[in-house]
Amino acid sequence: MMNKLEKETDDVYEILLDTDSTEELMIFIKDLEKTYLDMSFGEHYRQYLDNFREGHQTLARLSQIDKDYIYQIINGKRRPDRDKVIALCLAIGMTDRECIRCLERSNYGILYAKNKRDAVIIYAFKNQLSVLELNEKLDELGLKPLAVSKR
Repeated sequence: MMNKLEKETDDVYEILLDTDSTEELMIFIKDLEKTYLDMSFGEHYRQYLDNFREGHQTLARLSQIDKDYIYQIINGKRRPDRDKVIALCLAIGMTDRECIRCLERSNYGILYAKNKRDAVIIYAFKNQLSVLELNEKLDELGLKPLAVSKR
Protein backbone atom coordinates (compact mmCIF):
# COMPACT_ATOMS: atom_id res chain seq x y z
CA MET A 1 0.00 0.00 0.00
CA MET A 2 2.14 2.87 -1.24
CA ASN A 3 1.21 6.41 -0.39
CA LYS A 4 -0.25 7.90 -3.58
CA LEU A 5 2.24 10.76 -3.39
CA GLU A 6 5.21 8.42 -3.26
CA LYS A 7 7.06 7.44 -6.36
CA GLU A 8 9.13 4.36 -6.88
CA THR A 9 12.80 4.95 -6.13
CA ASP A 10 13.77 4.36 -9.77
CA ASP A 11 11.28 7.01 -10.90
CA VAL A 12 12.59 9.51 -8.36
CA TYR A 13 16.16 8.72 -9.43
CA GLU A 14 15.28 9.40 -13.08
CA ILE A 15 13.72 12.73 -12.15
CA LEU A 16 16.87 13.63 -10.22
CA LEU A 17 19.05 12.70 -13.21
CA ASP A 18 16.97 15.06 -15.38
CA THR A 19 17.53 17.91 -12.91
CA ASP A 20 19.91 20.40 -14.53
CA SER A 21 19.84 23.53 -12.40
CA THR A 22 20.02 24.54 -8.77
CA GLU A 23 16.45 25.81 -9.05
CA GLU A 24 15.23 22.42 -10.28
CA LEU A 25 17.24 20.72 -7.53
CA MET A 26 15.59 22.90 -4.87
CA ILE A 27 12.13 22.06 -6.28
CA PHE A 28 13.08 18.37 -6.28
CA ILE A 29 14.22 18.53 -2.63
CA LYS A 30 11.05 20.37 -1.55
CA ASP A 31 8.93 17.74 -3.31
CA LEU A 32 10.83 15.00 -1.48
CA GLU A 33 10.29 16.73 1.85
CA LYS A 34 6.55 17.07 1.24
CA THR A 35 5.92 13.57 -0.03
CA TYR A 36 8.46 11.34 1.63
CA LEU A 37 11.16 12.57 3.93
CA ASP A 38 9.01 14.39 6.47
CA MET A 39 6.73 11.44 7.23
CA SER A 40 7.80 9.59 10.36
CA PHE A 41 7.55 5.86 10.86
CA GLY A 42 4.54 6.39 13.13
CA GLU A 43 2.69 8.42 10.51
CA HIS A 44 3.53 5.90 7.79
CA TYR A 45 2.57 2.94 9.99
CA ARG A 46 -0.78 4.52 10.87
CA GLN A 47 -1.74 4.29 7.18
CA TYR A 48 -1.42 0.51 7.44
CA LEU A 49 -3.19 0.38 10.79
CA ASP A 50 -6.30 1.81 9.14
CA ASN A 51 -6.70 -1.56 7.41
CA PHE A 52 -5.87 -3.60 10.52
CA ARG A 53 -9.26 -4.60 11.91
CA GLU A 54 -7.90 -5.81 15.24
CA GLY A 55 -7.32 -3.53 18.21
CA HIS A 56 -4.11 -2.38 19.84
CA GLN A 57 -4.34 -5.22 22.36
CA THR A 58 -4.13 -7.74 19.52
CA LEU A 59 -1.33 -5.75 17.88
CA ALA A 60 0.60 -5.88 21.16
CA ARG A 61 0.12 -9.63 21.40
CA LEU A 62 1.07 -10.26 17.77
CA SER A 63 4.11 -7.98 17.82
CA GLN A 64 5.22 -9.02 21.32
CA ILE A 65 5.53 -5.30 22.18
CA ASP A 66 3.82 -3.57 25.11
CA LYS A 67 0.62 -1.75 24.09
CA ASP A 68 1.65 1.53 25.78
CA TYR A 69 5.00 1.40 24.00
CA ILE A 70 3.19 0.89 20.67
CA TYR A 71 1.04 3.99 21.35
CA GLN A 72 4.20 5.98 22.02
CA ILE A 73 5.76 4.75 18.76
CA ILE A 74 2.67 5.52 16.70
CA ASN A 75 2.32 8.97 18.27
CA GLY A 76 5.99 9.79 17.62
CA LYS A 77 7.02 9.92 21.27
CA ARG A 78 9.38 6.97 20.90
CA ARG A 79 11.55 5.82 18.05
CA PRO A 80 11.36 2.04 17.62
CA ASP A 81 14.55 0.11 17.02
CA ARG A 82 14.91 -1.93 13.84
CA ASP A 83 13.64 -5.17 15.40
CA LYS A 84 10.49 -3.48 16.70
CA VAL A 85 9.79 -1.98 13.28
CA ILE A 86 10.07 -5.47 11.77
CA ALA A 87 7.85 -6.97 14.48
CA LEU A 88 5.18 -4.29 14.04
CA CYS A 89 5.20 -4.82 10.27
CA LEU A 90 5.01 -8.58 10.59
CA ALA A 91 2.21 -8.32 13.16
CA ILE A 92 -0.18 -6.61 10.76
CA GLY A 93 0.63 -8.77 7.76
CA MET A 94 2.78 -6.45 5.70
CA THR A 95 4.88 -7.75 2.83
CA ASP A 96 8.65 -7.64 3.00
CA ARG A 97 8.63 -4.69 0.56
CA GLU A 98 6.21 -2.75 2.77
CA CYS A 99 8.43 -3.49 5.75
CA ILE A 100 11.43 -2.21 3.81
CA ARG A 101 9.59 1.10 3.29
CA CYS A 102 8.95 1.28 7.03
CA LEU A 103 12.62 0.58 7.74
CA GLU A 104 13.59 3.35 5.33
CA ARG A 105 11.19 5.74 7.10
CA SER A 106 12.90 4.84 10.36
CA ASN A 107 16.37 5.38 8.85
CA TYR A 108 17.36 1.75 9.35
CA GLY A 109 19.02 -0.61 6.94
CA ILE A 110 16.65 -2.47 4.67
CA LEU A 111 16.25 -6.24 4.69
CA TYR A 112 19.26 -7.66 2.88
CA ALA A 113 18.90 -11.14 1.38
CA LYS A 114 22.64 -11.85 1.67
CA ASN A 115 22.49 -11.39 5.45
CA LYS A 116 21.52 -14.69 7.15
CA ARG A 117 19.29 -13.12 9.78
CA ASP A 118 17.59 -10.83 7.27
CA ALA A 119 17.11 -13.77 4.90
CA VAL A 120 15.15 -15.57 7.62
CA ILE A 121 13.12 -12.41 8.26
CA ILE A 122 12.30 -12.13 4.55
CA TYR A 123 11.29 -15.80 4.64
CA ALA A 124 8.99 -14.99 7.58
CA PHE A 125 7.25 -12.24 5.62
CA LYS A 126 6.89 -14.44 2.55
CA ASN A 127 5.43 -17.27 4.62
CA GLN A 128 3.40 -15.02 6.94
CA LEU A 129 5.04 -16.28 10.11
CA SER A 130 4.16 -14.67 13.41
CA VAL A 131 6.79 -12.81 15.43
CA LEU A 132 6.88 -15.75 17.81
CA GLU A 133 7.37 -18.23 14.93
CA LEU A 134 10.08 -16.02 13.43
CA ASN A 135 11.93 -15.85 16.73
CA GLU A 136 11.72 -19.63 17.08
CA LYS A 137 13.12 -20.03 13.55
CA LEU A 138 15.94 -17.57 14.22
CA ASP A 139 16.80 -19.34 17.48
CA GLU A 140 16.65 -22.74 15.77
CA LEU A 141 19.20 -21.50 13.22
CA GLY A 142 21.47 -20.03 15.88
CA LEU A 143 20.64 -16.43 14.96
CA LYS A 144 19.68 -13.57 17.26
CA PRO A 145 15.87 -13.40 17.74
CA LEU A 146 14.04 -10.10 17.32
CA ALA A 147 14.51 -8.02 20.43
CA VAL A 148 10.87 -7.18 21.06
CA SER A 149 10.67 -7.44 24.80
CA LYS A 150 8.03 -5.34 26.46
CA ARG A 151 10.48 -2.45 27.09
